[in-house]
Amino acid sequence: MLIDSIVRLGKPFLQGGLDPEEILLQISDVAAVEARNFLTKVVLVEMDRNAGGEVMAQWVRWGRFSFDAKGKVEDFTPNLKAAVAVPFIIPRGNPLVPQGRYGIPAYPLYEKHFEGMVKSETEVEKFLKGRLERTSSLTLEKGTVKKVAKEVKNLLSKLEPYPKEKMLGLIVLLPVEEKGWCRYEGSDYLPVEGREVTLCQSLLHPGRIIVADLEKITALFWESKVAEGEEMGKRVGEEAVCTLCGKRGEVVSVYSKAWNWFTTTWSAPLSIQVPEEELVETIALCPQCYQALTYGSNLFDQLTTTLPTWLTKEIFAPVESATAREFRGQPEKIYGGILVLPILDTDDLEGRLAYIRNIKELIADRGRTEKGKASLHLSAITGIDLSLPEELARDQYRLEILYFSGEPGRGDIHLRAIIEDVLPSTADRLTELLDEVVLEAYDWQERLFGGQFPEYLGRFYSSLPALLSKAFGTTRLWTALSSALHRRPLDRKSFIRHAARRMEELGKEIDTKLFRMKEEVYFFLIFDELLKRYALTIQIEEGGVEMKDWRTLWKRLEERKYDDLLLTSVEELGFAAGFLISRYSRLYYNNTDKREYLRDRVLSFGSRLTPDKIVKDGLAQMVELSYKLNFDKKFIDRELLGLVLATYQEKKEEVARKKDEFITSFWAGYSLQTGQGQGEKKPQHEGENAPVASEK
Repeated sequence: MLIDSIVRLGKPFLQGGLDPEEILLQISDVAAVEARNFLTKVVLVEMDRNAGGEVMAQWVRWGRFSFDAKGKVEDFTPNLKAAVAVPFIIPRGNPLVPQGRYGIPAYPLYEKHFEGMVKSETEVEKFLKGRLERTSSLTLEKGTVKKVAKEVKNLLSKLEPYPKEKMLGLIVLLPVEEKGWCRYEGSDYLPVEGREVTLCQSLLHPGRIIVADLEKITALFWESKVAEGEEMGKRVGEEAVCTLCGKRGEVVSVYSKAWNWFTTTWSAPLSIQVPEEELVETIALCPQCYQALTYGSNLFDQLTTTLPTWLTKEIFAPVESATAREFRGQPEKIYGGILVLPILDTDDLEGRLAYIRNIKELIADRGRTEKGKASLHLSAITGIDLSLPEELARDQYRLEILYFSGEPGRGDIHLRAIIEDVLPSTADRLTELLDEVVLEAYDWQERLFGGQFPEYLGRFYSSLPALLSKAFGTTRLWTALSSALHRRPLDRKSFIRHAARRMEELGKEIDTKLFRMKEEVYFFLIFDELLKRYALTIQIEEGGVEMKDWRTLWKRLEERKYDDLLLTSVEELGFAAGFLISRYSRLYYNNTDKREYLRDRVLSFGSRLTPDKIVKDGLAQMVELSYKLNFDKKFIDRELLGLVLATYQEKKEEVARKKDEFITSFWAGYSLQTGQGQGEKKPQHEGENAPVASEK
C-alpha cells in the first residue's frame, strides 16, 4: 500500500537522532526551491510579552540577490540558517486565504496581500485574524492586533523592492517571552548549534538579540500537523485503531494536508457516504504514523522530478503510425518519484542514521551531471534523474517507483503507474544490458547511417522507457516496464506487430522516407537484440523470444556463401528476401534509366507490401527481367533466389500466419544490404539522410 511506503520512508527520520534544525528543514517547505522568494522580504514583528505588550516591526532579507549585467534581479540564494526558525508550508489551492494549521505565527505573503496592506491597516488586521484563528500557539487581544497592523502597514509603505522583484514575503509574529519559543539574550550570546538560532537584533531592547528555540518550534509544528488531521475526524479510546501499525488509543484522519495526495480539495478518492469531518472512519493513523506520513511525503516530494520533455513526447507518440510520430504536440507533464525502502525496519541507531544520510545524499544529488562512480544511475531505466548511493544500491533495499501527472500542488493527481519491490541489482543489470546492446550495435549504425548517427537518437537508445514505449505503445508501457524490472517475459509479438505497421506505412513512400525506414530497422535490430539478451541473462520465467543472430545470416549473404545455407524460420526467409531485392534493385537501377525496382515493380501505385506481393512481383520476376534488360550475366544471385523461392513454397502457410515477422525482417535485410559488388553502386534517394526536424 502506497501510504504504508510513505510512512516507512518517514519513520527512520522520526525515530530520533536528528537535530531539530534538520527535522524542520525536512518537514516544512522552508528549504524548497519554490519557497526561496518568500525569504526575500521577511517582516519580523517583535512583541515583548514580558512587560507592557510593546510592538515594533522590522523587515530583513534572509539571503542575497544576484544581478545580471544590466543590474536586474537574476536569482536569490536563501540563508536557511535563520529561516529554519520560521517553518512554513506553501499554500495549496487559493494562496490568499488561510489554510491548514500554523505551528508558529509565520504567514506567507503574496502580491495581493502587499497591495492591500500598503493601503489599509484593516487589510492587515483581516489577514492576521484568519490566520491567528488557526495558530494554537498564539492568542492576541484585539488591541495588540491593531498595534501590529499599524506597524506592518507603516513598514510595508516604506518598502522599496528592486525592479521586477517578485512580491512574495513572510510575516512572522515574535511573541518574545522567557519560556517561549523565542526569547531575549545578550548580544554576546552564542546559540546552541542545531538547536537554537539568532533571529534578529531587538528593536525594543537595543543591545539584545532574539533567539529562537528550534526544539520548541518543532514540537509546535508537529502539533499543528496533527491538528490538521483532526479536522477530518479524531477518535480516542480502545476502539480507535491505527490502520497501519494497529496501535490503539488515538487516531486522526489520513485525509488532510499531511500529503497533497490526500487533501480534501480533490473529491475523487473520498467517500460520498461519509461527511468530511468524519473521514477518520475510513483510514485513520495514530499520531506517530501520521507524523511519519508528513515526514515521508516531504521526502517523496524531494525525490520526485518531471520526466524530460523529449521522453514524454516519446511516451505519448502513436505506436503504429510512423508519420504521426513525426508530428507530436506538447504533452502534459509526467512526474516520476522513487522510494527506497529497507526490507526490514531497524531499531539500530547507527543503521538508521546511515539510511537517513544516504536518503539525504540521494536528494542532494538530484540533477547533478557528475555522479559518484559507485552510484547506480536510475535515469536510463526509469527516466527519473536520480542516482542511488552505493549503500542504497544493495538488495537489502527495495525500490518503489511512481509515475503520475496532473497538478500535485492542487492535489490533482492522476496516477499512471506504481512499480513495487524492484531489486536494485535488477535495475543495475538492466542498465548494463542496455549499455552492452547499444555499444555492440555500432556496426549497424555504420552500415545504416554511414557513421553520421543522429545525436538525438543517442538519448533515445539510452532510455529503457523510450524503447519500451515505441515497442509496446503508451497503454502498455508501464506494464512492460514493470515486467522488465521484475524479470518477467516481454511480449515480442506486440513489438513485431507495431514495427511492421510502421514499416508498411513507410514502405509506401520509400523514395522519400528511406531515412525513417532506416531508423525503424535500427530500432528493430536493437530492441530484438535487447529482448534476446534479456531472455538469456535476466528473465527468470519461461517464455519470451526466439533466439536469432542477424549478424551471422547477414555476413553469409553479404559474402555470397550460399553453400549449405538454410533459411530455417520465417524471419530468416524475410531477411534474405529483403537482402536479395535490395541487391537486385541496385542492378536494376544501374541498368535502366535510374528506375527503382521496388517502387516501380513491386510497390506500383503505392500498394501495400505483403509477403505474397514480394514473391510474385519482386522475386519471381528477377530472372526474366535481367534477360530483357541485358544484365543477366551480372545477376549472380540465382542460387539465393532459388533458395528463397523454394523455402517460401515450403513455408507458405507459416508465412501467412507470421506476416509481421516476415515484413520486419524483410526491411531489415533490405536496409542492411549496401552493395559491395560490381555494378552495385548505391543510388541516392531523396530524403535518405534527412532526419525529421521535430526529432532533433
